[in-house]
Amino acid sequence: MLSETLWLYRRMSYAIPEDYVEWATQRLCEGQDSPSLRVLAGLEPKLERDEIKPYFIKACTELSLEMPLKAEEPRTTAEVIRKIYGLSNLPPERAIDMMTELYQETNHSDPILSVWFEIAEELSLKGSGHEGCFYPLAEFNSLDEVVKKELALFARASRLALPEDFMAFIKCDRCGYIGQSKIECKLSEANWHTCRRCNSSDYQRMTSPKVRDDYFQQIESSS
Repeated sequence: MLSETLWLYRRMSYAIPEDYVEWATQRLCEGQDSPSLRVLAGLEPKLERDEIKPYFIKACTELSLEMPLKAEEPRTTAEVIRKIYGLSNLPPERAIDMMTELYQETNHSDPILSVWFEIAEELSLKGSGHEGCFYPLAEFNSLDEVVKKELALFARASRLALPEDFMAFIKCDRCGYIGQSKIECKLSEANWHTCRRCNSSDYQRMTSPKVRDDYFQQIESSS
């Protein structure tokens, strides 16, 4: 797991010298050995990252380890984040930043990752008096729980055949309909959305984890 964590930090440019030294020390404790690995484990963490990283690359070569050095597909990296979260000292704020960066790597086009951008936007509004515009405010009692819940939903979404526009769907509070809304248009007035089934204007957005859970359950039960 330490190896995956280090790869993730390198992939997202978060790795610090201590991460490399800790990785080498753990490898030695596991019984692996090579000249560069010993040097790396004995280096001072206060050195610059550029001074330490060459020993890491040499150690990987000596140990015949294939460490991913190029950018991976964003969802693949997102799955690594999901696996290591809670098993390392990755703070929830950093996990949110990482997932948001992955969404930006897709040019804001991957709907499964889009909710992380909404969460980041919601966090930026904290204390502004405009909270709740992007993500349900009630979910922010514990940021750790938000990340755990969203990573679990990400894993489910990755296994489902979801419409490209599913994040624009609504759930009607009156009849429970989940799907595309009906847009009401009137001259000189702003457009608004209503339920296609009962015309109610009371609904919740897909940014709500509860709404996505309900929607995913519908798909999972029908497959």
